[in-house]
Amino acid sequence: MQKFFLKQGDSMRPKKNFERRRFPRISVDLPLEYQSQDRSKPHGALVLNLSEAGLQLFSLQDLPIGAVLNITVLFPKGFRLANFKVSAEIVWKSVLYDVDFNGYRYGLRFIKLLREDQWELQRLLHSYSGLENRVEIKLMETP
Repeated sequence: MQKFFLKQGDSMRPKKNFERRRFPRISVDLPLEYQSQDRSKPHGALVLNLSEAGLQLFSLQDLPIGAVLNITVLFPKGFRLANFKVSAEIVWKSVLYDVDFNGYRYGLRFIKLLREDQWELQRLLHSYSGLENRVEIKLMETP
């Protein structure tokens, strides 16, 4: 049996780029529509990445952390998963400033998602990650 020892000053903390998420995320560029729980008018936003547990979005609206949103993610035609609806809570936000615009990036955790939509989302994410790996392998093999 091999033993490992820490040198003085070393720690058991994960390295900086260590992925701590339970579910891997894929980068996407999908429109979505959301309403806050008070049923205000719908707003548009853009999904930046997606996982089985939540998503990251970009919006021009300033929303508070802890707000619960009713979301419809709009998938293009040809996807097995049609538009799906989910309730999600804002768990973090960051302000984006630029010369031309200001906006907000939000991290959301799914609260309520239909079982059928969850299965289809899992299938989509797994097939997408498999496709991504095949593309990387193909690119590496090309001279």
